[in-house]
Amino acid sequence: MEPRHRGGHGDRHQGSGNPWADRAGHGSRPGLHQAEVRLSDLRPHVQGEPERPQEGGQEGQEPPYDRAPGSVPLQQHGPLDRHGTTDRQDADSRRRREGGRGGGGSGVLRVSGVSGLSSAIPESAWTEVACGLCGSGERRLKFRDGPFSVVTCDECGLTYVTPRLDSKALIENVYDEGYWNSDAAKERGYTDYRSDQALYLRTYRRRLKVLRRHFPRPGRVLDVGCAAGYFLKVMQEESWKVTGLEPSDAIRPHAKELLGQENVRAGLLGEVDLKPASFDLITMWDVIEHIPDPVAAVHEVRKLLAPGGKFLIETQNIDSRAAKVLGKRWQHYKHAEHIYHFNPKTLGVILERAGFDVLENRPWLGGKYVSMGFIAERAGRLHPVLSTLFSPLSLFRKCALYINLFDEMIVVAAPKTA
Repeated sequence: MEPRHRGGHGDRHQGSGNPWADRAGHGSRPGLHQAEVRLSDLRPHVQGEPERPQEGGQEGQEPPYDRAPGSVPLQQHGPLDRHGTTDRQDADSRRRREGGRGGGGSGVLRVSGVSGLSSAIPESAWTEVACGLCGSGERRLKFRDGPFSVVTCDECGLTYVTPRLDSKALIENVYDEGYWNSDAAKERGYTDYRSDQALYLRTYRRRLKVLRRHFPRPGRVLDVGCAAGYFLKVMQEESWKVTGLEPSDAIRPHAKELLGQENVRAGLLGEVDLKPASFDLITMWDVIEHIPDPVAAVHEVRKLLAPGGKFLIETQNIDSRAAKVLGKRWQHYKHAEHIYHFNPKTLGVILERAGFDVLENRPWLGGKYVSMGFIAERAGRLHPVLSTLFSPLSLFRKCALYINLFDEMIVVAAPKTA
């Protein structure tokens, strides 16, 4: 699912659309509590202040860091009531202990002024979460932005956003038509994703060099979160048999028109019926940071790869120089959709636990072609003065320039050999 760059010409580099793994059927794990919360009840934190660990575990119990990744739906870590939702009374008690307001009752949260979401979202769709990699509730706050906290796990170092929307609400409220043609691209989606088709195609053709090193001949490729299908179009030109998976109803018809109806499937990874061991290459271009359970998604990829197959991931690197220099202004902090922020270590842990070896990690291949208008728009985000200085570039909107901030990782992995 950005999977592609957003805003102007995108905030992410070219990637897919908006997929995440379907986590139905995975068992829940005791010991972690992820309660529904009212965003207005979240306790404010001082930057750098350790957050309280999630409650619900047994005293003295060590967090199950060696759990099989992906076996636990993030929404089902706590005691569930008969309706399948975390017990509301327990959530209220926890809020009171942390100094928040108790009380329940369903309500509607309007977040258009915070995250770029235009619709009213039920409070029950928002969930306070623990680390999706190791399961720990121990985390340190990086910063708060409105109702969102960007935190880093004290145990494994994964950075993530809490609270977040559940999968159904993500698809319905984030990856709608307004995502691909957004008037608030700084917070959500792209200014006009489809108008940049030529730039995406040019970027993906440039990136073929990394694939040709691993694939001397064409095969079968699955692009998870294929969006409008631009990467797969380039692969069709290279004589590959292509399959795209895209859950967004707003963009999927464009992919079908470009690639052929039979080559694009609707739904989530793990939900769509795909033949095991049937793909030589599976790609996630700017997708994994959108997936509520990335561990489960990578396990699913492992099942679908044929012998000798490869897995390619592009995602942002939170340890990059650009991320550190820009801080909260880093363009990849889009909290409703970018719910994880990886570095080489945390991404490597996910891959290793799913049975992959990392073959290469090439940030210097993570650049993209952008319009001059995109550069002007992005400069304006950093400072109003820069917006004035760079605004003349918008007159040359059709001119393209290749840029690379080296804040993206392109990682190629292969299943471990016995």
